[in-house]
Amino acid sequence: MNAMNELIYGRAGSSALFTFEKDGMDFDITLTREDAAKIKWAHSASPAADETGRWLIVSGDSYKCEMTDDGIAIMKFTSFDDGSMPETVYGHFEELSKAKAFIIDVRGNTGGNSNNADAVAAMFTDGDFESCGAETQIYEPTYKAWSMFRDDLKNITPSELTERYADEESKKIYKMSRHIFYKREADKAENKAPGRLNGPVAVLMNGFTFSAAEDFVDVMKAHTDAVFIGTNTAGSSGQPLQMKLESGGWFRICTRRCIAQNAEDIYNKGFSPDIRVERGLADHIEGRDPAMEKAVEILKEKAGL
Repeated sequence: MNAMNELIYGRAGSSALFTFEKDGMDFDITLTREDAAKIKWAHSASPAADETGRWLIVSGDSYKCEMTDDGIAIMKFTSFDDGSMPETVYGHFEELSKAKAFIIDVRGNTGGNSNNADAVAAMFTDGDFESCGAETQIYEPTYKAWSMFRDDLKNITPSELTERYADEESKKIYKMSRHIFYKREADKAENKAPGRLNGPVAVLMNGFTFSAAEDFVDVMKAHTDAVFIGTNTAGSSGQPLQMKLESGGWFRICTRRCIAQNAEDIYNKGFSPDIRVERGLADHIEGRDPAMEKAVEILKEKAGL
């Protein structure tokens, strides 16, 4: 997917010819590149295993909560950007509380505001909880200057630093001069949910689950008994600094190093699912959603439906 994205990127107004194959036949499609800043982006919701037998509880531009006839609430969040979402969803807590099981779908959710993600997680936890642990890089040039006079620190490894030096100043000079000095942050999320939703929970995730959505996965893994289905999340960090290019493109550099609550290193790996379910080409063509099907199967068994 990343390779395909790189092929598609280019100067606005230029075009690219792509050759596809289906049923043994080749066909060409020419795509014209648009100015990304002028495009109104939309997230396509993953199709459900069976669209019949659902009724809508509440929805917004980036979320939808539905209930199946057998009492499974399906909560789809394509973004955590919408600051009004928590209050709106909380307003339908009584309807959601009638569910016997819950599916929370954050596939394709590229993030947003972690506070909004925490607000969703709060409905499945008791009390306040730790959220969004992170490290932020700190650089003070004075320490870089001091390092020039510390020959004893120039050719040692981090493990040797720990063995030889107990004073914090030497450690700081060493790390600052190598741009590896980080300040640890740990946020405490205040639980403002109107109550707790009871019943087995399944969380659907994939390689397009980024940033605040990964924070959500982290919280749910640390503080609930939810089962996680799909594929690994993106393995991203957070708080991107976004810059525009003269060509019309743009790039983002993440400024925080997010830390999983179990100290798992997720960079470029992501959070792993409990049950790995991939969606193949045939599933896309035929409109099947095997991860959703697996979640329904597991929750029906757990809830005795």
